[in-house]
Amino acid sequence: MKCRYLAAIGLIWFLTCQFAVAQDERTTQKLPMPDQASLARQERTIKELFKSDFAKKFPSEILQLANNLVSQAQETKDDPASRYVLYREASYLAARAGEFAGALAVLDELGREFDTDIAPLKIAALKMALEKGPSGNSGPFNNRYFSEAALFVFPDAIASSDPQTANELLSLAETAAKAAANEQLMERIKARRADLTEVLKQFEDFQGGQAKLVMKADDPSASLAVGRYLCFIKGDWKQGLPLLKQGNDEKLRSAAARDLGKPTDPGAQIQLADDWFDLADGQIRAAKRQISGRAARWYSEAAPKVTGISYTKARDRAIAIYKQFPGLKDGSSDNVSIFSEYRGVWEIRYTNNVLRYYVLDSRGNAFFLMHGAIHRGRLIPSGSRMLLSVGRGQYGMDKITLKDGEMRIDFFWPPGKLFSTGIGVRKTQPDDLASGTVKIDEPAGTDSKVDDDMKNLAGTWLIKYTNEVLRIYQIGKKGDVVGVLDYNRALPSKLTKIEDPNAAQGSTETRYLIDHKDNTMERVWISGGKLRIDHFYPASRYPAGKVDPLGIGIRVSD
Repeated sequence: MKCRYLAAIGLIWFLTCQFAVAQDERTTQKLPMPDQASLARQERTIKELFKSDFAKKFPSEILQLANNLVSQAQETKDDPASRYVLYREASYLAARAGEFAGALAVLDELGREFDTDIAPLKIAALKMALEKGPSGNSGPFNNRYFSEAALFVFPDAIASSDPQTANELLSLAETAAKAAANEQLMERIKARRADLTEVLKQFEDFQGGQAKLVMKADDPSASLAVGRYLCFIKGDWKQGLPLLKQGNDEKLRSAAARDLGKPTDPGAQIQLADDWFDLADGQIRAAKRQISGRAARWYSEAAPKVTGISYTKARDRAIAIYKQFPGLKDGSSDNVSIFSEYRGVWEIRYTNNVLRYYVLDSRGNAFFLMHGAIHRGRLIPSGSRMLLSVGRGQYGMDKITLKDGEMRIDFFWPPGKLFSTGIGVRKTQPDDLASGTVKIDEPAGTDSKVDDDMKNLAGTWLIKYTNEVLRIYQIGKKGDVVGVLDYNRALPSKLTKIEDPNAAQGSTETRYLIDHKDNTMERVWISGGKLRIDHFYPASRYPAGKVDPLGIGIRVSD
């Protein structure tokens, strides 16, 4: 039980990610890439410290070690080289165990913290998963899932320092798509290859332009070639916009100049968004993705300040762009991410009368309780639907569709066979979670009623109690809670701030009370980055009676 639990809770994004402004305007500074000598030294140290664990062969043991390394990385504040290696090795361990989605999740965290080229690491993890994953990690649906995941990494690959690496990525996707006998995937891969051919041509122009700019810093044609590649392929608008401004394409010169001016007037913002939107037309997909993302950034800025048809256009275009291009990093907002409308706690009733509760977050992570363990899956976009694979495929594959606020799940098990269909309704959920409608009409930071201490508890928590009971809590920024207690119960409740006379003298942590309305109460607080829980049953034992059991929660996502 313990091993399965640890394996399930690892390999997730751990830090909350805010996307209210464009990537190039965030104030968070990434750590510089550690030098190779430091990385090699720390790798030797880590592999010596965990020598016996690295020698283990079973997937559950490998995932347990990966989880441990991620936790170690989070706690390592004073040694960037060790932190980097811990993340990297955790991702490779996940890949070895066949959990390629978890491996990519860890590398996304590494990429958020370090100024590094993340694509080669993701490709290496995918390659390792394909070559060394367990024997159960195959079949038409898992191969399709792998291929979809590889295509999801494609924008990172072409934006890397060497876009040729995208060829290897597409080969991995193609191998899996052929094994899945999926013609639709093969067509998508063919289209990405055509895109890559054009990207590589532009990369040659980019390199030639860089050489010319060394000789003549204001060369208009060289500025255009370099600026276009930085903005439209790499998504580096901070470096690329000044070059577009001095290039010899008048439309791009105008748009770049106004963008650099950071307009605050909503009319000017929408006009700029419209211009970028129009400029995206006719571009290859890679460029259209980045240019459309820039348009969505300005539509999102303007939407809270306009009304009528202007608001409708700004809202609808921004939402459509973020849905068309999952994972946009320029100007995307948590409220308009590709996964936001799936966010929340869902009660799923299947045609075979099985009842299950899914906890989904805005990053595409999925959690549920089954067979006495917490399981984690990963949503991967597939056209207008999502694919969800859990437990390296031994629990089947879900195809998920949302319509009119209702979730439909087609569950396939064994691979290729429709086993049952589920209809899901969103339970009463934390108040600040998506309600099925994307929100971009409220400026960030306008909610003055949110308790700062309570906001610190917001997120998805995986709880393990001293009596081995497992739970999943999703807590909103205003204190609303949905607790998934087992696969038959999900209880909505509310955090209430309390004065705790039993708190240790000198303690500064704020305590809260959860009344589950089922004759149980829980006192909760954060200490050492973990959620601490005193469980009282019956409720009459609160506040000074026996606490049994105790709970420890790990936050796995926003």
